[in-house]
Amino acid sequence: MGDPDGYGMDDRKLRIIAKLQGLSATKLDEPNTKWEDDLITKLNTWVGKSDNVIANYFKKNKDTFKQLAKEYPKLFQAPIGEPVYRGTKVSRATVINILSKQSKMKVITVGSKRLVVIGSVLYTPKRESQSWSFSPKTALSFMKSGFYGSDKFPVMLSGKSTSDFILSPELMAAFYGENEEEIVRVAKQGKFTVMLNADDLVGEFVLHHSKAAQPAFQSMVDEYNKFVTMVNKTIQQRAKGLDPKKKSSLLRQTVYVMPPNYDINSFDFWDGVPFNKAKDKFPIPLAKTVNDITGKRAVLQFEDKFFQIEKEYYTASRKFLASLAK
Repeated sequence: MGDPDGYGMDDRKLRIIAKLQGLSATKLDEPNTKWEDDLITKLNTWVGKSDNVIANYFKKNKDTFKQLAKEYPKLFQAPIGEPVYRGTKVSRATVINILSKQSKMKVITVGSKRLVVIGSVLYTPKRESQSWSFSPKTALSFMKSGFYGSDKFPVMLSGKSTSDFILSPELMAAFYGENEEEIVRVAKQGKFTVMLNADDLVGEFVLHHSKAAQPAFQSMVDEYNKFVTMVNKTIQQRAKGLDPKKKSSLLRQTVYVMPPNYDINSFDFWDGVPFNKAKDKFPIPLAKTVNDITGKRAVLQFEDKFFQIEKEYYTASRKFLASLAK
């Protein structure tokens, strides 16, 4: 496979392709077949942006690539049994479901990022062909930030390369222009380990769904119950002797007190404000978001007293994650 007419390959790509075939670039004077030209076009497009057309092309030609790998392993053989990684997104519900089943987690460092290994998931990709990499740093670059407020979490998946992977990372590097150690997986579902950015676990209020993390939130729970008990008691006292209409209006301010056996799972967070799922689907807590000297913080506030939900949650989360790194 070469490109004597300059069809889709510059001299740099041509030298790499020649070397992978054990030839010099000057020896690649045989015209490409139509299939080879099509492959070059598809790879040039794929490294810029994956799409359904090329994903289906890889699926259709998977067996052909496997056969070619026997003769040209440096071009078409993806190493098997090696750690592979993919940066992608999964739903918030999926993250919570994984966390709820885990009693153990660990923290690893990739580049400058702390990632929390939260468990495994049966991953169903959007396309049957996906880009993966032998480099965790490459996968990390595809964990897109700026997702806050959406239902999707950027995650890194990891596993081992199998016969479902095609094309050599050297061939893919020729088209990328730099070695991202990419290969292509052609398969539907697969079970993979899931890793999240530690900051995302804290900032999106999901860490408390982990069984392992829940004890770290007990002090927050205790302080919360202490605060709402004080508010409820005060309002109930003020309601005595009022006419029914005024009394009803006043009692609507009451913060819902958690039951005695309350745990962190009774909280459902939205913008840092807890809603008691056990009490009511849409309660009316005495809560609002205020601006203070540290910026925007979600708090429960009653006259001159307040409970900083966001601050307490972040503190508990960071202490727990720090304990995992020891």
